[in-house]
Amino acid sequence: MRLARPEPGSRGVTVPPVWTPWVRLRPGRELALEAGALAVTLWLTGQLAFVPYLDSPFTDTYTRCLTGTDYVRQSEAAGPALPAQYADALEMIAEQNRVARTEGEPERTVTIAHVRASMAPNAAERRSGAAIPELRGLALAQQALHGLAPANDNGIWVRIKTYDAGVQFKNARKVATEIIREAEKDQHLIGVTGFTESRTETVEALRMLNSARIPIVSSTATAKAMEVGRYYHGAAPNNKREARVVAEFAKRANTVRTGEDSCAPAESVAVVTDPTDVYSDELGKEFAKDFRSAESRIGYIPGGNSGVVVPNEPDLDMKFSMSEVAEAVCSRVAGKKKTLVYWTSRVREFDNFLETYQSLSKCANKDLTVMGGNELTNAALSGGFVGKSWLHLYHTAHMLPAGHPDRSATAKAFNDAYTEKFTESDLWLNDGHAALAHDAVQVLAQATSQANAAGVELTRPNVQQIVNSGSFDLEGASGRLRFAAGSLQRPLNKLLTVLHHGEDGSAPVLMCGDSGKNIDAGKEWQQGGTSYDCPQDE
Repeated sequence: MRLARPEPGSRGVTVPPVWTPWVRLRPGRELALEAGALAVTLWLTGQLAFVPYLDSPFTDTYTRCLTGTDYVRQSEAAGPALPAQYADALEMIAEQNRVARTEGEPERTVTIAHVRASMAPNAAERRSGAAIPELRGLALAQQALHGLAPANDNGIWVRIKTYDAGVQFKNARKVATEIIREAEKDQHLIGVTGFTESRTETVEALRMLNSARIPIVSSTATAKAMEVGRYYHGAAPNNKREARVVAEFAKRANTVRTGEDSCAPAESVAVVTDPTDVYSDELGKEFAKDFRSAESRIGYIPGGNSGVVVPNEPDLDMKFSMSEVAEAVCSRVAGKKKTLVYWTSRVREFDNFLETYQSLSKCANKDLTVMGGNELTNAALSGGFVGKSWLHLYHTAHMLPAGHPDRSATAKAFNDAYTEKFTESDLWLNDGHAALAHDAVQVLAQATSQANAAGVELTRPNVQQIVNSGSFDLEGASGRLRFAAGSLQRPLNKLLTVLHHGEDGSAPVLMCGDSGKNIDAGKEWQQGGTSYDCPQDE
């Protein structure tokens, strides 16, 4: 477009230049939106980490301690004294045996041998041990089977014959001899369960049973050393799986205290182990192998070294008193601030260590982060370790707590049956022993039921063949038990949880493994806004 020229003789008007401000004043709302966007960007990139609780969950500067939210609180043992509860649990099994004898059809009634340890000599070990909850789990498995058998042509009735192998299974070999002799007379003795502890005595007994070709499904024992042959199966994840899952967790999880309200992943680990204990020695070695920056293991043999051959291993730093163990741990923690203690010794020694560490070491009242196995879980969930604000404790468990949303229908039914019988405040509701004992019986029972459905005799060879078929798959109270090809001695990707223990109880912070068919949980765990893949069995 062209503008018309001014008419000749007309008067022009001079227009002054338009004033432009040096700084444009924008509306307050616009400024607020931009400031908010900038703050979010800084938070996500970790540039506000110096402000408490504003560190980014998407960077390595995220420092909030991983503690969980859904705490499981355990009460002290109530009701009858512990020996009376032990006797009551045995009577529950006896009652179900009477049901099998009087109501069961003879051709569909089988026997399972159960090998147990005697009750521990002191109350603390009775509370934290497996004796009572294991027996309850066996009886609840019988009860469930006997409730279904009358209406199911392939259902079975189960008699459980228990054998006392002495304190800490000292007489396990003698008991194995008795079971082998009994099996020669009774073809309907289809298998053996029990063996809650991985000890030299239990490994030797298992070798005898395996040589006699008697199927075994242990409950809570975790050592790979228990896997003595093709007739052995375990309901719990083994030490190799547990060490791998926990090592990957320790490398990434904010577990080691660095301040009043901050934590960081472990950069160094002090492994405390008993080199003469099958469970402790194996778990410690497996973890040290998976956590590469672990220093030499700290070894301690309870009761002294008299008559014991001390292993001469280059990565084992032997100590000969609990005060020496406490000082060694103190030295490691003081020397490297982000050090986690991985405790694989038994819970009795852990109680002793805590008292010695607090009373005699130079690190008294200073923060100490400990990761422990199933041994510590039993004590933590039975009311142990209360009043130690300086202790930052994590421990593993082999089931999901009652009430957890990711339990299978089978786990929920088991929890309901357990709480109906023993109440929600029971001491052992969440420690895993009852659930694993229940599942061990169910593996043998369901294999027998499948043999019956196939029209073959209910004998040990047929039961063993079904469990070892490579396709045996069972929904259990402790998670899914899938004995697949390549994983015939332990369930594939068996469920493992890590809980944080505090003044409010214990809360899950990691769940890895298969809790049930078509349940997606257990493939990853989260910290802040970041997800980490769970290790899968190879």
